[in-house]
Amino acid sequence: MAEKNLYPSDQADKVLVRMPDGMRDRLKEVAKSNNRTLNAEIVARLEESFSTKASAPISAQQIELLVSSLENKVLMLSMRYDMVKLRNENLVNQIQRISVESQLLAQNAKTDADFQRSEEKISELDAIEEQAEQLHIEAEKIIRDRDAALAELNFLRDSFAARRKDLEMLIAQRAQADKKNSDH
Repeated sequence: MAEKNLYPSDQADKVLVRMPDGMRDRLKEVAKSNNRTLNAEIVARLEESFSTKASAPISAQQIELLVSSLENKVLMLSMRYDMVKLRNENLVNQIQRISVESQLLAQNAKTDADFQRSEEKISELDAIEEQAEQLHIEAEKIIRDRDAALAELNFLRDSFAARRKDLEMLIAQRAQADKKNSDH
């Protein structure tokens, strides 16, 4: 009895691709930041390469603008991360202060109202811990976004360097061919 394919993708063409070292990791980072699977990211990039927009040559000025934009994005994300770290340090200081106040209130409590104030301080700690957790989540997202932007920037730089090397080789080959033709 033949097995049934559960998903349409089970019938899709499959291709094994060799990639340079590190490219898979860079693609995974960018895919994660784009909320895609690695496969979906590769397919999207291939589709984009067939579009009329992608087939138009990109100028050096456009590349410089793209690099500058990515560098600015990385800088902005780094600054946001630094702000989150400062906010977290502030929360840590608040936690320390409130912990001491709560302990003092509990130690010196003589009435129900004193114990109530101590419990209110503990409730403040719970709220601050929630804020700290939200900051942690925000920091992780910023780091992922920054790493993805850095990966894209590095990919762009590597691609640009490879393209430049190819062009230099082509120019050298043409110069050799021109020299060979002029010698004859």
